[in-house]
Amino acid sequence: MRAGRITVSTRQFEVVDVPTPDAGAGQVRIKVAAAGVCLSDVHFLEGILSPGYLEGDQVTLGHEVAGVIDQVGAGVTECAVGDRVVVIAGERNAAHQITTMGFDYDGGWAIVTGKQGKEQQDAGSKDGQGDHLLAKAGSGLCRFWFGHGKGCV
Repeated sequence: MRAGRITVSTRQFEVVDVPTPDAGAGQVRIKVAAAGVCLSDVHFLEGILSPGYLEGDQVTLGHEVAGVIDQVGAGVTECAVGDRVVVIAGERNAAHQITTMGFDYDGGWAIVTGKQGKEQQDAGSKDGQGDHLLAKAGSGLCRFWFGHGKGCV
């Protein structure tokens, strides 16, 4: 898939090819329907903000994300394929530090490209293709049905 990534050391932003993720144990994969651009993204690109816990020097931006679960990993019971969700942009790492999606781990600025190539990118999501990101099931997903909140999982 193609992803909007920043190299933190140089603040270089580019759209590059990255592997489409698969949901691991305890995770869900989300087909993104909307990803916002926040002022903090601009501050990140300008060098005013920096990630606190990023492993490596590159990350896919995007921490304001909503979409539909399209894949669930092993052990996930509280979410199902087809659930509409809003992703809460923070989670605790193994050291119990709060990390932020799109800063400390990959966010939602990405698009899957298939046989349609450039037409796919120009048209956005179609034919089941779209943006994808991973999120931990049960920690920061809010489910929505028919446009009304139904609680967090």
